[in-house]
Amino acid sequence: MPRIAKRPASATPGGGKKVPRVEAMKAMKVTKATKVVIPAKKTLPAEKVVNVAKKPLSAKNEFKARCDVVAKAVKTAPGISASALDMLSRGCESALTPFKDDRHQIQATIVSWIEQALGAVQASLEGNFAEAQAKAVTADEDKTKREADVAASEDSLTAATEAFSLCDDKANASDRDVDVAERELAVAQFAQEKADAETRKVQVVLQAFEAILAQDGTYMALKTELKPKQKVVATFLNQFKKKSFEACFEETLTTTLNAALMKEPPNRSDFDGKVFESFEEVTAAKIAAKSTIIAEQTAASAELNAVVVAAKTALDEKQEVSKICSVAKVEPLANRKQCEQAVKDAKNILKDTKPHIVEAAAVTKEAEGVLADFKEHTMEVFVGLRDRHPVVEEVAEPEVAEPEEKVDDVVHEGAETTKDADPVADTEMAAAETTDVADVADVADVA
Repeated sequence: MPRIAKRPASATPGGGKKVPRVEAMKAMKVTKATKVVIPAKKTLPAEKVVNVAKKPLSAKNEFKARCDVVAKAVKTAPGISASALDMLSRGCESALTPFKDDRHQIQATIVSWIEQALGAVQASLEGNFAEAQAKAVTADEDKTKREADVAASEDSLTAATEAFSLCDDKANASDRDVDVAERELAVAQFAQEKADAETRKVQVVLQAFEAILAQDGTYMALKTELKPKQKVVATFLNQFKKKSFEACFEETLTTTLNAALMKEPPNRSDFDGKVFESFEEVTAAKIAAKSTIIAEQTAASAELNAVVVAAKTALDEKQEVSKICSVAKVEPLANRKQCEQAVKDAKNILKDTKPHIVEAAAVTKEAEGVLADFKEHTMEVFVGLRDRHPVVEEVAEPEVAEPEEKVDDVVHEGAETTKDADPVADTEMAAAETTDVADVADVADVA
């Protein structure tokens, strides 16, 4: 196994001293909060900064640059052959170099041709500007028309919506009327059915009472039976215990009637006869009462039937109206949907016109800027070169000095006013006058 070389002391933190492993790890650990400091860029001192501003052109280079502006514009002239434009652009500098009065006739002719070419350029730019303006006006007019179309379509939609709302309101009202008529018919039919059921119940009881007194009925047979049977009598009397006959006959009457029916006809007493008479009278009274009830219920049922018929008729009429209203709102609904689509289409078309308006405005602005730049820059440069004249420096005429007055006269005339004058101020004024005279003499020498 190879030997592991010991770590040199200089490589251990602490300058060769042994450091515990934990402290060494803490010393080598870099936390997230550690900031990396980037040194700032060194700035050059003010005296070492190089001035990169463009140097002004010399007079010769400036003249050539102006001629190049004209030559470049000449090449864009419309309606002239490329060779002719190339000739004019090449001859710009040579034709415009002499002053206006010093040009040869050929140079003057070339200058006039250049002016014609620039005029054609200006006319073309003006035409472009006018065309752009016309397109912008057309775009604005188209926008106005599209906005009018949107407004008209919205008005149509409003009218269609109102028409549909009117038809829809009528249809809804007719539907509500149908609902009311259906409820009224249901109530009338229920009342009629209830009355008919009560009538049927009374009729059943009436038929039972009528069957008692029928000549061929059980009662008449038992009344004349020579040998009555207890079972048959009990069956006859038990029917009165049913719900339909409840409380129709008193218990005493049924009891005495049972005793009378069980006797043979020859063995019956007068009391038994009176029992039979009482029973028959009660039964007849019940038949009369039930008949009266049935008659009344029949009349009421007829009235209820009339109500049902009227309710059915009203329901049929209202259903017909509802059907007509439902059919009537189909067309307004379709018209409203069509108008909604028309509004959407008109708004989409208007939205599509906005980019054209923006583009037309941008083109117009650009054409206006190009034309203004051509007029204010290119044409001014050309006019300046075309009408160039030599610069004549004007020399100021020397001023004629006024003759000096005699000192004695001045002194005597102003003796009273110069008693308090400052001698130093007088000396400075005299020196200034001497200097002005010397300057005038120098200007005269130069002239």
